[in-house]
Amino acid sequence: MRQIRWEHITEDQIRAIGCGFQRFDEMMLVLEEVLCKHPECFHVIDGTRLSVCFTNDFCGESFADIPALRMYFYYDQYNIYITAVDVGPEYDKEIS
Repeated sequence: MRQIRWEHITEDQIRAIGCGFQRFDEMMLVLEEVLCKHPECFHVIDGTRLSVCFTNDFCGESFADIPALRMYFYYDQYNIYITAVDVGPEYDKEIS
């Protein structure tokens, strides 16, 4: 299985997003679960760059405390490189 690597993302940035994760390891556990169990949630943007969205509706009970979230990443044979994280439009509507 590929390892997850973070690029240009700090823990402070994750907290500032307000996405419900306090630490990298929490976010990584969720991403790993989605990678393994829900490959249908991935969307190709261009070439090997992908995005994945987590929403309360999609994730169900086990992810009920996580707002809509999108991660941008690319991957090679050995690693998944997460390059950006932002909140999705569903989350924007909830807080406005």
